[in-house]
Amino acid sequence: MMSKRQIDSPLYTVPDAAKYLQLNVETFRELLKYGFIKSLDLGCRKVPRTELDHFIDKWTGQDIKGALRKAEDKDNTVVSSPLDSDFFEALKRDD
Repeated sequence: MMSKRQIDSPLYTVPDAAKYLQLNVETFRELLKYGFIKSLDLGCRKVPRTELDHFIDKWTGQDIKGALRKAEDKDNTVVSSPLDSDFFEALKRDD
């Protein structure tokens, strides 16, 4: 449970921010990674409470799990172009 001081703080650590949103830390880190929530790097990652409140306002009633899955899928997609394969084929021929 978060103390009153932690709740009133303008900046949260990642674990405290996850508690504020009632998420596990791993899920919260994914939200940070894919830009759903902005944070500050002040030696350790800090999340403004206003950013957490904005996230709640924006995503209430929305499918955040689906949006997060799409972000993960997009991140895992390997894009190749014919130019890349031609370049590497030319390198092989030069050996």
